[in-house]
Amino acid sequence: MNPDAEAVNATIVADLPQRLYRLETEGGSQLVAGLSPQVQRLGTAFKPGDRVRVRPAASDLGRGTILGLAVRPPRSAPSGAGTHAPDSAEAND
Repeated sequence: MNPDAEAVNATIVADLPQRLYRLETEGGSQLVAGLSPQVQRLGTAFKPGDRVRVRPAASDLGRGTILGLAVRPPRSAPSGAGTHAPDSAEAND
């Protein structure tokens, strides 16, 4: 079973004492989460505004575990960028 299976993306809203963070999920719910042992070992520093991947606790949906930084989707190219086709008049010169 994949441990990331039920993980969701969230944004850190506040830094709390004892390495806890208040998060807001993409669905709008808030929860308090601590760091997973792997994240603690890496020494990753988080600050309000960071997007993280979090696994909500099965017994209490108001609590969770931060699994790491959320992967951002690749940026799509702006419309028209790099798609300039030469006019037929320019191509014949």
